[in-house]
Amino acid sequence: IPVVNDYNTTVCSNTTFDATPIDGINNNTVPSNTLFTWSAIDNDAITGDDDQLTPVNSIVLNLSSSSNIDQTVTYIVTPVYNSCLGNPYEMVVTVAPEPDISDAIVPAICSGDSFMYDSS
Repeated sequence: IPVVNDYNTTVCSNTTFDATPIDGINNNTVPSNTLFTWSAIDNDAITGDDDQLTPVNSIVLNLSSSSNIDQTVTYIVTPVYNSCLGNPYEMVVTVAPEPDISDAIVPAICSGDSFMYDSS
């Protein structure tokens, strides 16, 4: 039976990532052909934080944030092996916002001159 430990990860908004546990990493025991289901605690600022009720062989997600600050999504993931349910584990994903650099009025700069831009 699979044994997967809770873990946290951080991703950039609107980036596809693979959160499938790997056997031997983080003291996980994940036999070949392990499947996964999950439910997400909904975060209104995140799209893509959907539940997966039918077992699938990988946890590939794409989360997008409408916020300009970090947002989190908590998943309760259940590994399934040979129709046997493993213990659920918690996966917390922090979604960092995409950078937003607004149009700025920059004074004329001559070739070879340096300049500084304050993004705040």
